[in-house]
Amino acid sequence: MSITIPCRQLFIDGKWREPVKKKRIPVINPSTEQIIGDIPAATAEDVEVAVDAARRALARNKGRDWASASGAHRAKYLRAIAAKVHIINAGKIHFGLRSPDSSSTVRAPAIEGVAAGEEEEEEERDDQQILSVGTRRRRRGERERDLPIVWSSSSDRCRRRRSPIAVVSRSSFSNLGCSLISEGRSRLFCAEITLRKSELAKLEAMDCGKPLDETACDIDDVAGCFEYYADLAEGLDAKQKAPVSLPMETFNCHVLKEPIGVVGLITPWNYPLLMATWKVAPALAAGCAAILKPSDLASVTCLELAEVCNEVGLPPGVLNILTGSGTEAGAPLASHPHVDKIAFTGSTATGSKIMSAAAQIVKPVTLELGGKSPILVFEDVDLDKG
Repeated sequence: MSITIPCRQLFIDGKWREPVKKKRIPVINPSTEQIIGDIPAATAEDVEVAVDAARRALARNKGRDWASASGAHRAKYLRAIAAKVHIINAGKIHFGLRSPDSSSTVRAPAIEGVAAGEEEEEEERDDQQILSVGTRRRRRGERERDLPIVWSSSSDRCRRRRSPIAVVSRSSFSNLGCSLISEGRSRLFCAEITLRKSELAKLEAMDCGKPLDETACDIDDVAGCFEYYADLAEGLDAKQKAPVSLPMETFNCHVLKEPIGVVGLITPWNYPLLMATWKVAPALAAGCAAILKPSDLASVTCLELAEVCNEVGLPPGVLNILTGSGTEAGAPLASHPHVDKIAFTGSTATGSKIMSAAAQIVKPVTLELGGKSPILVFEDVDLDKG
């Protein structure tokens, strides 16, 4: 697995920015315990700069650039990010937003063309058989919501996906009417498709210690998640100002859905880019500006997400990414008075501190705390066979 860890800075206001205190944290490969690179170490001073950038992003052009823009407008960016992450006939397909023969960004989306029947032989591996993502309507007795779907040609993949993913067969998928690269959606707004997925999977395996096939599976989920929330962003438009019936004719009532504002997103090390996406994608779909603080134990692919956002032209300040320790970067972010909400996944002890800090200004929090699914390993287990 020969790949170099990119040397990145903090991503603030659409630009790479050196930490105020110029500190960095070593990246250690868990499988070799060797230092393979480093990441920037943000502090409270950098949090201040990021919060200011996020608030400016929401207010820019009186909110019309992002916060009060249509859901369909935001969905274009989410799909472009998904396209950049996902690999489909690497290097052979060029769509919209980016010119296939230059490094310049093309703002007007345009289909450049599709190279058909030229699949790379190596892409037939089992770890790259996730083909399409969409939604299906509930069956009788299920909750009334769309369910994300992954179309897989591997029955083994069913056991390796995580809830709430449903796996369907090729034959039944033909009736769903939706796919990851659909004619009217992603093909219009996709950027140039490159070897991004392979690169991200390798970086994540080196950074957090997972097997390569697992990280490749996670990167597939990342692209699917951005696509899923792009659909939901578009759906927000139809729900805006939905009328509410009242028994009194003298009153008119309707529902107006608005972004909560600037959100702080703090994620763990075990699913670095995927957990970040689970928080970033819905925040952006809703029109929020986000500040992502990934675990200092595994931040490499989250910084690459920043590069992807740059490439698709995401408005400056909409997504800011601060790497660093929980005490020096996470705590100032969680307690900042101009951060309107915190979403955190991690330990119960840290979650308790975040909740306490948020309570001082009655800030809403979303917490996913503690471990689950314990595994017992007995002395008679055959480790070599496993």
